[in-house]
Amino acid sequence: MSINFYSNSNENSKLTSLTLQKLMNYSEIHGFRHKHIGNVYLIITTWKKLNDIYRYNLPHDRKNVLPKFMKIIDQPGRKITINIATQNKFYEFTSGSGMNLITEEAIQAPDQAQIVVKVEDIIENFENFEFKVTKKYLIIIVMIMVILLFL
Repeated sequence: MSINFYSNSNENSKLTSLTLQKLMNYSEIHGFRHKHIGNVYLIITTWKKLNDIYRYNLPHDRKNVLPKFMKIIDQPGRKITINIATQNKFYEFTSGSGMNLITEEAIQAPDQAQIVVKVEDIIENFENFEFKVTKKYLIIIVMIMVILLFL
C-alpha cells in the first residue's frame, strides 16, 4: 500500500506531528508501501487547526489495519469523530466507550466509502481558551487602572 501524506500544517502542532510520526512508523513496519491500493480514503484533521490534513488510501483488508490505526490516535484527552460516507449513507460517531463499534462500522463500509477521522485535543484547546480569556481581562484591568491613575 502506498501511503501519501499531504500537509499544509504548522510544524509546531504536537498532535498532528506525533500522529504523523506514528503512522509513518506503522506503515514502514508493516510494509504497506508495496501493496495494492484500495478505494477508501482516510483523512485526519485536527479541529483546532483545520488546515492540518493527512490523507492515505486504505487497503481492502481493513480488518487488520483499522483497529491498529484507531489505537494509535485514540489517546486520553482527545475527541475522535468518524464519518463514513457512501453515495447514500452517512454515519457519525464520537469516540469513547463505542470505539469498537465505530471501528467495526468503518471496517464494514463499502470500498467506495470515504472515511473521515477528525481528532481534537480537548485538553490543549481548553488551556488555550483559558489563557486567551485571562490575557483579555488582564489588559482590561490594566487599562482601567491607568485611567483611574490619571483621574
